Amino acid sequence: MLNKLGKLLKYEFRFYFRILPPIYMIIILIAIAARFQGFTANNYLMPEKFLLIMLLGAIIIAMFVITIILVIQRYTDNFMKDAGSLMFSLPVTVWALLASKVIAAFCMILFGFLSIVVSTVIHSIGTENWDFILSFIPNNNAKNIILSAAAAFSGLLEQICLFYAVITISYMLPRFRILAAFAMYFFAMYLTEQISFRFIGRSMTDAMSLINILPSLIFAAIFFCITGFLLKRSYNLE
Repeated sequence: MLNKLGKLLKYEFRFYFRILPPIYMIIILIAIAARFQGFTANNYLMPEKFLLIMLLGAIIIAMFVITIILVIQRYTDNFMKDAGSLMFSLPVTVWALLASKVIAAFCMILFGFLSIVVSTVIHSIGTENWDFILSFIPNNNAKNIILSAAAAFSGLLEQICLFYAVITISYMLPRFRILAAFAMYFFAMYLTEQISFRFIGRSMTDAMSLINILPSLIFAAIFFCITGFLLKRSYNLE
């Protein structure tokens, strides 16, 4: 099972690595150039540095837009279109196929965030922001840092699984698929938040609690199972 999943992930990452890693490198290189510009200009906001910062922000936005488009394109091309019949003829379960999509999308979005973190650190060296970062780290113990990271990862996983569930359901409709997908996505977001606040007691002021992690994992599992069952039903898989 793990061997087959690994082979599926190889092809998933091969698809993403053709486009996204160069964008990550560009973000980091622009951050280096902006920091160098700040050193040579004694940290004053020169026009050249301002343009680099604006360019960096635009590329970061473009990176996330491109990542989302690629995630949707990869999923719809493999599962929702004619190529889906070929994908589901492979000697693997539908759950392995779906898991490979979720894991690859999760990793690529995470790599995008890491490139932003690295560029932020580089751009903050020698500035007041760098002093703020250094002063902030000791104030958080390892437990809080781990819980914050786990909450962010579980939330990202929930969003990816919800994304795939919405796409799968919308493609079953004969018309107005895009409008239906947006409506279902925001309705599901509202519903999950209401359930979390009312029945599980999650609050934005309690960011360092396991109660913020469990709801996202539960909803991610629900969306994952819904998507898997719908895919099996659509392609009449046993």
